[in-house]
Amino acid sequence: MIIAKGNVQTAEGPVPVEKLEPGMLVVDRGHRARKLLKVEQVQLHQTLHFEKNTELVLAGNSVLFTLTGLRSAISLKNVRKALNGRIQMFFQTSRVQDDVMKVKKEEVTGYRLTIEGGRDVLVNGYDVADREVE
Repeated sequence: MIIAKGNVQTAEGPVPVEKLEPGMLVVDRGHRARKLLKVEQVQLHQTLHFEKNTELVLAGNSVLFTLTGLRSAISLKNVRKALNGRIQMFFQTSRVQDDVMKVKKEEVTGYRLTIEGGRDVLVNGYDVADREVE
């Protein structure tokens, strides 16, 4: 997963993605702490933005675990495209939040996270997954 902007949930609380370091424990959708193995800076050419979760910016081809399963803003193998960009997310205290995601063309720095034994992480209350998740 590649995150351009957002606070990643760690065992110590939310941490801005640019301040994450290998060895930290990040939290997945099952609320399990997983070791962060690597953080790599990458250049993004398109990003994913959200109407309600405005402080979260992801790579344009990101996958989210939504109320109705895996969704993305673009067509990806084994992942359903969100109809008109609309998604329903479990947000914070298990309430459902309706949101709209939109892809924008822009050049920004993103951070690719490699997590031991895991393929997703909570960022700004949303569950972001590796696009290889099936």
